[in-house]
Amino acid sequence: MMIVLGSGESGGVYIFYPPLSERQIKVLTRVMDSFEGKLTSTKWAKIGKCSQDTAGRDIKDLIERGALRKDSGGGRSTSYSIILD
Repeated sequence: MMIVLGSGESGGVYIFYPPLSERQIKVLTRVMDSFEGKLTSTKWAKIGKCSQDTAGRDIKDLIERGALRKDSGGGRSTSYSIILD
């Protein structure tokens, strides 16, 4: 099973296997289409309507897949960016 994730503004189509969770698709789509500011685990948890721990696991999974990268900085101000290469 493949998941295709597209963005209206960026025009990109990304295929992930194994498939992403519905929550990961929801948050990534929102970030790619209309998100402003830095993506943090707190914002991920709010958009995905999940706990901080679950947000952290989602983010870790996407970093390992090469879809997200950790921005410079750390601690409570850690933010993440989508890799569009």
